[in-house]
Amino acid sequence: MGPSGYPERDAARVILFDPDGRLLVIHGHDRDDVNHHWWFTPGGGRDEGEDPRSAAARELAEETGITLDPAALIGPVAVRSSKFEFLSETRVQHEVFFTYTLAEPVDEFDSSGFTATENDVLDEFAWRSIEEMEQMRAAGETIYPLALIEMATRLRRHGWDGSTPKIN
Repeated sequence: MGPSGYPERDAARVILFDPDGRLLVIHGHDRDDVNHHWWFTPGGGRDEGEDPRSAAARELAEETGITLDPAALIGPVAVRSSKFEFLSETRVQHEVFFTYTLAEPVDEFDSSGFTATENDVLDEFAWRSIEEMEQMRAAGETIYPLALIEMATRLRRHGWDGSTPKIN
């Protein structure tokens, strides 16, 4: 139990672009409530003593099969602490975000590194343009972090400015 009164963990995530500027997003759901679903960036929990950059690269490889040198990740481009409310539990996650743009497109993902939980709750991986993400949000789709579209737009237009804003 953390200071919030809920189980807490540290995590690292990647805002990953393909060469055409599309974002990799994952569609998942609450294992106890399939009607509670959302889109989010690749990444996940940090192992004991693991630095955020290494965790982001490891999680990306485990979830997608895409391997990157942790030193190649740009950032951290943002941080957030968020309460995740699932049907059977509430958790708090403290996240550090990095970004990277692939030189070559990737159309197939390797999910062999999935945990049992990931096999249960991860439904789809998709490359989406910023415009498509805006349409998804306008149609009522939930996308995390909530500031992802604006942050991705800024990163694509201007690159990373060296700041690490706290986002929602």
